Amino acid sequence: MGRQVHAPSLHGMPDSQLAFLVAMAQVADEDGRAATGDIAAELGVAPNGISTRRRALIDADLVAPAGYGHLSFTLPYLREHLLDAHA
Repeated sequence: MGRQVHAPSLHGMPDSQLAFLVAMAQVADEDGRAATGDIAAELGVAPNGISTRRRALIDADLVAPAGYGHLSFTLPYLREHLLDAHA
C-alpha cells in the first residue's frame, strides 16, 4: 500500500507539510487521531503556527478534522507508513 497509495499521495509535497504529517504520526494515538497542540509542540511552533499547513493537508484530503482541536489521517495506514519511512 505504501508504494501504490502513500508515496504518490506524498510526492511533491512541501517539506513543511511533510514535517507536519510526520509530527502528527509521532503524536497520534493508535487510531491516528492527534491533538493539534501536540503536533505544534512536536514541531516546536506555537499552535497558531500550523494553521496554514493544517488547511493545506485538509484540502489535499490527507487529514480531516476529528473533533475540536484534533485531526485524523484519512488514508488507511498513513500513520504507520510515515513512522516507518521517517523513523
